[in-house]
Amino acid sequence: MKMKLIFSLLFIFLVEMIFGNNFSDLENFKSLVTQKTFLNNKVKEKKYEMVVKFPDLIYKKTLFPEINKGEIYVYNKNKKYIYYPLLEQNISQEIDESENEFLEILKELKGNNKGEKKNKIISNEKGLIKEIVFDTGEIIKFENYIKIKDIYFPESIDIYDENEVIVSKMKFDKITLNQKISNEIFEIGKK
Repeated sequence: MKMKLIFSLLFIFLVEMIFGNNFSDLENFKSLVTQKTFLNNKVKEKKYEMVVKFPDLIYKKTLFPEINKGEIYVYNKNKKYIYYPLLEQNISQEIDESENEFLEILKELKGNNKGEKKNKIISNEKGLIKEIVFDTGEIIKFENYIKIKDIYFPESIDIYDENEVIVSKMKFDKITLNQKISNEIFEIGKK
């Protein structure tokens, strides 16, 4: 359950961050992500390649840990496709409500239907988002922005639960924006 929360918060963060940086100009982004998850006094580290092509396509390929290396997750509209290399198996599932929330927000933003914001956004003196406090109590804190093609993108974020206990740290490396991305990487469910 915590992983779905982290995934959902990550994408809500991306929507909020990009919305504040001329969202309409961003077609896609690609990044290597290192994620540390803290649960029951244990730290788990994952590394993956993430590609997002707006408004509906998300690709995540696991690079570490070794046991999960090569697992691919593709979110395409209301479907999630998973490829497990150890089993040489593709699985197709409906996206659950928490995973679908990100895609729905993206569609609203692209349609200029901003709606009411339920989350408290705290910005720094440059107008960059410093943290988001969600109406559910979770908090995302942003660190070390870099400017790429006139868009500020955070190099790292920390995610806290409703009790202000750190749940996850994420570091973004090798970030590219608005590069040509083939739709083939989003087609694992059709093979």
